Amino acid sequence: MLFTATFDECTRLKKFISEGRDEATEEKKQEIMASLQGKIFYIARIIKACYALERRRRMSEKSEIVFMQVRLLRLASEEWHTTIQKASRLFEKYGILKFIEDCYGVFHTEGDEAVFDEINVVLDHKGVDIHAEIK
Repeated sequence: MLFTATFDECTRLKKFISEGRDEATEEKKQEIMASLQGKIFYIARIIKACYALERRRRMSEKSEIVFMQVRLLRLASEEWHTTIQKASRLFEKYGILKFIEDCYGVFHTEGDEAVFDEINVVLDHKGVDIHAEIK
């Protein structure tokens, strides 16, 4: 509704500008311009708020991804009976952290065990012998 009203006022302003420059037209033009300035300022504030919300949403999602990566790294070190450092090197070497980030949209709906199973499948498809790698 705000955008429609703003568009209508712009149309009216264009009409007044094309009609000429008598005092009544100038007064009406100034009135419309003042109204438009207020609405444009309000629309700009709405857009700025939307950008801020989107930025916060992205930062929140990035934090959730990192949290998931850490949980899965810890789970891997427990399941593979190794240190977090060795599991971390394996994750880095074979792109597992990037894999978790890329698939987060699906993974966030699954439990850590299911995601860990997917990681094992990926490593298996890459021909990785986990126990040989972590020694």
